[in-house]
Amino acid sequence: MSQIKRTPITMIVALIGLMVLSACSSSTPNQKAGDTYNSEKGSHAEDWLPKQHSLSAKENQNVCKECHGEELNGGIAGVSCTLCHMESPEAIHPLDWQDTTAVPRGVVKHRWYVMQNGTERCASQYCHGADLGGVAASGIDCKSCHTFVIPKSDNCTACHGFPPASGKHSQHVSLQDADCSVCHFTNHADVTGTSHPGANPLLRFQTSYAAKSGTTASFNSAANTCSTVSCHGGQTTPGWQSGAFDVNTQCASCHAFGTAEYNSYSSGQHDYHVNNLHKACTTCHDTGKLAVNHFTSLSTSAMEGPAAATINDAFNYAAGSCTPSCHATRNW
Repeated sequence: MSQIKRTPITMIVALIGLMVLSACSSSTPNQKAGDTYNSEKGSHAEDWLPKQHSLSAKENQNVCKECHGEELNGGIAGVSCTLCHMESPEAIHPLDWQDTTAVPRGVVKHRWYVMQNGTERCASQYCHGADLGGVAASGIDCKSCHTFVIPKSDNCTACHGFPPASGKHSQHVSLQDADCSVCHFTNHADVTGTSHPGANPLLRFQTSYAAKSGTTASFNSAANTCSTVSCHGGQTTPGWQSGAFDVNTQCASCHAFGTAEYNSYSSGQHDYHVNNLHKACTTCHDTGKLAVNHFTSLSTSAMEGPAAATINDAFNYAAGSCTPSCHATRNW
């Protein structure tokens, strides 16, 4: 009577495993020597990236799908092609990457992508290199085009001249503590539901520049004016594009007597001199001295230098008293 031999279940499992591995390790007519998947190491050949995988995929992408899945989103390899390919597994960059009409003002799409997402995906050792200096047979040196610094979400000057030529930028950035972050979001990731570039989608004042009353500073896009911002004493500013005032003669553009804002001049005998005698500010204050004691910083809630240092020499002001020609020595 013949014996029936049973194959152990462990041998069957081993055979199935070999069949699966052979699907990834066997060469196809479209592959070159060295392009195959290494079933023992579980990886491609050492020179697979960046050049060899591109050549093989262009000849027959179905080979990739055997291990990376039908959608190339991982498969049994567990590695999604979109880790490097931004638009899709078939396209490295978005289709409109160099389309200058893709976003406003002729900004190419690749720069906008970086501004929103940073350079992490660009700075791959197989794409543009960890230092964005380029990779042979792959991405170019980013600095071959970017003459300032590589654009990133917190660096406005990578795309914008400094100061920007529009409006009153030059007047504001000439002050000591002025930078883009005072009035603008400087990290595009902070902006929800808006796009940039645009009219004023990224305009936002730092809370430290709110008026003394606590009212949040705001911008009126229709009138191009700022309101309740501390550096203008909480008052509405002239228009950003074409408005102006003379700081030497129009002090009331930022200052008003007896307010709760930073611009109140209620100290000492201001009430008597200004409201009763109707004296102009420049009667007592030297505009030349104001320039170095008052218009140097945006963030200070009071005059940067001592107010006494701005008094005209003719008033002989010292230790809280003055001796002007209009009256004898009086305490302020």
